[in-house]
Amino acid sequence: MRRTVAYIPKLDLDAEAMVSWVENDTYGVDYCTLKQLHEHSKVDDMLEVVIPGEGVLRLRVQLPTRSKKAQRAIPWAIEDHLTTPVEDQQLAWRPVPGKASAAFDVLVCDQHWHEAQMELLREAGLAGVRLIPLHALLELPDTEAAARQTHEIAPFRFFAEPLGSGSLPEPFWTAPVDNCVASEELPRWLLERVPDSVGFIKKAPFTALNHRPWLAAAALALWLGLLAGLQYYNHQLDGQIASIREANAARVREVAPELDTRRNLELQINKALAQHRREARGSAEGQLKLLPYLNRLAEVASKSSQEFKILSLSYRDKQLLVTLEAPSMDNVPKLRSFLIAEGLPVEIRSLRATDALAHAELVIAVEV
Repeated sequence: MRRTVAYIPKLDLDAEAMVSWVENDTYGVDYCTLKQLHEHSKVDDMLEVVIPGEGVLRLRVQLPTRSKKAQRAIPWAIEDHLTTPVEDQQLAWRPVPGKASAAFDVLVCDQHWHEAQMELLREAGLAGVRLIPLHALLELPDTEAAARQTHEIAPFRFFAEPLGSGSLPEPFWTAPVDNCVASEELPRWLLERVPDSVGFIKKAPFTALNHRPWLAAAALALWLGLLAGLQYYNHQLDGQIASIREANAARVREVAPELDTRRNLELQINKALAQHRREARGSAEGQLKLLPYLNRLAEVASKSSQEFKILSLSYRDKQLLVTLEAPSMDNVPKLRSFLIAEGLPVEIRSLRATDALAHAELVIAVEV
């Protein structure tokens, strides 16, 4: 399969174009005029034409998703970066390759400028052309705090920053050059970078919106709806979490009011006390004596730096059996050592790993 890239420093019918092409392992460079490029367009399904693109701005846009519906909001996402109405601009966009997030490269230019370039290509007999500004091939700095970079691609200069790239006018060429692509390197440089770049192929979907106001309004409503939906979901989730916490705290205060100050264990001890009342063997007097001991256990356990969750608790024959889960197997021996140091005789009856968690049974000798 043959792939051809034509670089035209000046878009004129008689201007010289540098044509670099690759087919299988064969690579070559030719020179011809713009009028002679149609010979190459007969060989390739899509001829890619690179121009300096002084009238084009490239912007990096982040959307909530990569869906087609979300992409309809791109014109309004870039509006704050433009000095002229977005309705007067020609847009083209493409997802940024290799990015897990929904990032897009967006090309913006005046519609009249775009029409003039496309008309010139049609006069040259070229069909199925992708028009790419030279600075759209530059890599943008990764971090938002990165400084603006200056690139020289003979004989032009461009800027690149986290938000996008563009042409640098001659009066500003006094700035130091960060990166330079020499003329002899340009053919291969173009072939390597063009496939992943964004370019103008035909009128972007946004042009149709200019003549259908209801579609423009729908795209804007979709963008606002996505943001509002995320906020509503977060609000609902916060409300549910708050309700669950309040219900758990109320149950703890009902069963053992003295535990109310230890919020991190309130749900665990509440469950343990309820199960103890159902399953404990022995006299009512023995159960009442066990409650302060459980309070002591909660007080000591709350001081431990080890994460764990009590699943069940039962008492029989002066032994307290505690079933718990922890993030890792290492947490359980460390918890046992801490409890022993605090004066609670603890033994590990069983310890196993299940579903990326450690499940353990601890036996504590109790004198009541």
